[in-house]
Amino acid sequence: MGETDWYTANMGETLLLERRAVVQRGKRLEYFTIARNAAEGLTATAAGLIAGSISLVGFGIDSFIEVTSASGPLEIVSRRR
Repeated sequence: MGETDWYTANMGETLLLERRAVVQRGKRLEYFTIARNAAEGLTATAAGLIAGSISLVGFGIDSFIEVTSASGPLEIVSRRR
C-alpha cells in the first residue's frame, strides 16, 4: 500500500521519471542497432569482396543504409526533452 500512495501522490514526477527511463532505454537500443549494423556491414562487404560475391557486397551496403535509417530516430529522441 505504501507504493500505491507514493505513485498517486507524485504522479507527474513518476511519469517524468518513467519517460526518462524509457528514452534512455530507447537510446541504448538505437546505439546497439547502429553498432551491430555497422559491424554486419563491414563484415559482409569485406567477405563479399574477398569471395567475389556481389550478393554479400549488396547485403553489406544494405546494412550501411540501415545504419543511416537508425540514426534518424536517435537524433529525434536526443533533441526532444
